[in-house]
Amino acid sequence: MELVPESIIESTLDDLEAGKWTVEEVLNSWEEHQAPLLAFFFSDTFEVLTEEEKPYLLYLAAVIWTAVGRVRPIEHTLEPEEIENREEVNWEIMNEASSPKFQDRLNPFFERTGQEDILAFIEDSLVLDDSEEDDWKLTKEGREPIFIGLKTLTDCITQ
Repeated sequence: MELVPESIIESTLDDLEAGKWTVEEVLNSWEEHQAPLLAFFFSDTFEVLTEEEKPYLLYLAAVIWTAVGRVRPIEHTLEPEEIENREEVNWEIMNEASSPKFQDRLNPFFERTGQEDILAFIEDSLVLDDSEEDDWKLTKEGREPIFIGLKTLTDCITQ
């Protein structure tokens, strides 16, 4: 699949902020047409997430889904085995990374993808610098499952 450029991701975010689409609409669509994907995002993999991180995961997933759909319609229904296999590969890559620093552990993913802009969006969404004012911060325990979940989604809908 062709690259989903940063400009599409940014316009998708702008449209979400402007109310042209909602995360709930995407989730309702998944419930109707992509039940395995919805089940994945509500699976045990994400039990470690805090109450603030869970909706953030779904928000980011909806943005990625919508941005990819703007480049190429997503017409196939994802199968549980496909999601599980891609998730397993992503966990293997993450677990092989030797650096203790989260951002450095993402380098192998950038070396193996055709969707650099989506991965950069995910990384930027998970690595907040100290100057950013937020009511909450992502936990160390939550970053990896969120990254793997979003990378798995990206893999499933762009290949």
